Amino acid sequence: MRKIFLIILIQAVSMNCYSQNIKDEINECAREYLDLQLYQEAIDEYSRIIELFPNDSIAYFDRGYIKLYYKDFKGANEDLSKAIDIDTSNVDNYYTRGLVQFEIKDYLNSIADFDTALNLEEDNSDLHYYRGISHSELKNYPKAIFDFDFALKLNSSFPELVLANKAWAEINLKKIVAAKNDVESSIKSSPNFTAYFCKAYIFAEAQKIDTALFYYLSALQNLDSLADLSEYKKYIHPSINNNIKAVNKYFKNIKFDSESESDIYNYCILNTFLNNYQIALDSIDIAININPIKANYYFLKACCLDKLNKQQEALVSYDKAIKLCHIKSIFYLRRGNIKLAMGDFEAGKNDIVHYKKMERIFIDKDF
Repeated sequence: MRKIFLIILIQAVSMNCYSQNIKDEINECAREYLDLQLYQEAIDEYSRIIELFPNDSIAYFDRGYIKLYYKDFKGANEDLSKAIDIDTSNVDNYYTRGLVQFEIKDYLNSIADFDTALNLEEDNSDLHYYRGISHSELKNYPKAIFDFDFALKLNSSFPELVLANKAWAEINLKKIVAAKNDVESSIKSSPNFTAYFCKAYIFAEAQKIDTALFYYLSALQNLDSLADLSEYKKYIHPSINNNIKAVNKYFKNIKFDSESESDIYNYCILNTFLNNYQIALDSIDIAININPIKANYYFLKACCLDKLNKQQEALVSYDKAIKLCHIKSIFYLRRGNIKLAMGDFEAGKNDIVHYKKMERIFIDKDF
């Protein structure tokens, strides 16, 4: 009887080792695809693991992580929720699902996941940072400041952003002196658009409009892309929102000639930010006449035309921008959205797919 038991035990151990070997081989294959930036192929490999080992929480996490950065938020949420169902003790499961909720602006649920993650790992500065922003977006500014302070105490890896977002919360609580100090510390650490936006708002609050516009322009010049300014509209102070006179006064010495090309472009950027789209459009046309081979000029023109509901003309400008610079993924995204809005679904889909393929190179491979 003991001999039969030993044989069964040996067979079970052998099967477990064999199964583990299969899993390790598939994992290694998935990692190789990640190294080659072949993310769909990596997802397929993790799907194979899940099919063979349906209770493997790590495979669900890995697949969900890739989907998050591929902007498949629904798929990422499903995979990460499954990972949590299997393993409720892994802080990364809650943290990453919280990031999914954060990306889709579901801040209540992002806070809930960050809360659970912090219960498991209190001394995580990134978790405090993202929970702080979530609280700030819900206008829970005291809670936001608490999290930002905690992140700074834990030596956050990006203190300039923590300080800038803390300053915005302080501005909304009318703690202007504290906000000024945090803005200056943020810019000293590393110039960034949020800090400059906050600094501009503070000067606008003091009715120093010219100085405010200078820092709004500094903020816009620190943006990675002017494609979608809508999320930054909250930083516009009411005293200069849509204030054409203020912008014209700031640029009172501008000369619309070849020697003022950069000034004209800045004039256009600022008017775009303040919703003065027709004025921005008129000025960018002047810049294009001066220098007709700048892709960003056509891109900005297309953005203005789109806002003015001139989609067909916007499409022409996006085409020119892409012809002059085919490596900027945001150009394809915006053109794709226009095509979809105009009913050209196949062409729109192709542009969106191209955008996603280009964006994959920014996915962090080390997770």
